[in-house]
Amino acid sequence: MFHLAPSLLRLCRAGSWNTPCLRAAAWLRELSGIPLAASAEGRNQWMQQAWARTAEHVSSLSDPSAADDCGDAMALLAPVFQAWPDGQKAGAALAEILSVPAERVGAVSSWDGLMKHQEAILERVRFLRLKKLAAYYDAAAIRRAVKRNREKYGERYPDAEVFLARLDEWEKKLGPLDRWVDQAGPEQADQLRELVELRKKALIESLPEQGSLREWVSVRRFNPSGESSFKHDRPANWQGISSMPGPGRTYRSGIVKI
Repeated sequence: MFHLAPSLLRLCRAGSWNTPCLRAAAWLRELSGIPLAASAEGRNQWMQQAWARTAEHVSSLSDPSAADDCGDAMALLAPVFQAWPDGQKAGAALAEILSVPAERVGAVSSWDGLMKHQEAILERVRFLRLKKLAAYYDAAAIRRAVKRNREKYGERYPDAEVFLARLDEWEKKLGPLDRWVDQAGPEQADQLRELVELRKKALIESLPEQGSLREWVSVRRFNPSGESSFKHDRPANWQGISSMPGPGRTYRSGIVKI
């Protein structure tokens, strides 16, 4: 069985939840209590237990961002877990996930070794989530909606010109925004956030009729069966029809933010 570093365990037990890394450390501590499989046959059972433990941990969290971090990290790190106990293979898998040279990561053969990269893992998790939020950025559709809202609400929708000007500015600078989002890297995270925020403000938050609607609703689905693939993972409702359970599959669902 692998263990977390004693210093991190002391922080977790003391209830120091002020940083995302410590919240992620608590989740990894939950997983570290599951004995690591010694064979490929046992690895599948270990993964099933890890997914089930993750679902239980996420359902106990009141902070939506912490729940998202743990659920997304489990899906992201699945190749690392599947490579254990081969430290070199696990390190190579983590390097690919983080998009860094394998020699920078080295062997990852223990929980302590994985925890050394916790900040980079969380940064990657959050960047990929941001990319998903910004995906399919249809500037033309946003413009049509903004102009329609301007016509419908008049002075009650005062920022229409600001929204349209920002879209024009971004397209002049970046080109087609949907294509730019697809190609954006971590160094463009701030710009991605601006795109996401404008779309949310223009289409939801600035609408007079939506005075009480100021938060996104996020429904998370976790698959306790242990399978880890696009066809089996159901991490969020933004995936549309693909987030619905398939025949013979059991999922645990819950609203984590409203």
